[in-house]
Amino acid sequence: MTAADIAVFLAANLDADCELVFVAGPPSVPVITGYAGVFYKPGHVSAVGVTDDGFQLRVMPSAFDGELGKSRVVSMLDHRADQVLGSEAAGSLVLKTDDRGLRFWLRPPDTPFGWKLVHDVSDGTLTGASYLYRATRTREYRAADGRRVRELWGATLIEVGPVHHPRFPGGCCWMWQDDPVADNRARLRALADNLDNDEDE
Repeated sequence: MTAADIAVFLAANLDADCELVFVAGPPSVPVITGYAGVFYKPGHVSAVGVTDDGFQLRVMPSAFDGELGKSRVVSMLDHRADQVLGSEAAGSLVLKTDDRGLRFWLRPPDTPFGWKLVHDVSDGTLTGASYLYRATRTREYRAADGRRVRELWGATLIEVGPVHHPRFPGGCCWMWQDDPVADNRARLRALADNLDNDEDE
């Protein structure tokens, strides 16, 4: 990804809003927020991923309809079952969708593991986010340029959380800020880091 691509994407994301939600857990532990998944928009390079079987993945806005609030989604670091961070059932993980994608708020456990995560997100060592899902409705076709495309129209959510290597550059996390301007800046920094890392790879 070129510097021009990054500049265009960030300019298109300057209207980010700050939203306050209640996240259960020890009040002393800060909340991590982010976008685990981003919806496809033509021309937005951050919203296009590549599947393990070589398809260009486009997540459509209806993909998670009816999936939120069922208290079954958990949060893990790097999708690892031995590194659980929280869950909808416990109230330490809150999920919502907006025009951009799948937004999450997570309060990590008050443990050395949880505080290490807070430290890594705070200092920018960890800026990625992603999710695990089971597809329930897809559409596949070959684009005019020859690429195989898979559109995800429906999915069962399984897990959401911070990752070191997000499938989509737009999948990012940052420390939630109660000031809208500060929260917006934190989000844009995380996006820029992911786009830079994607360019390097």
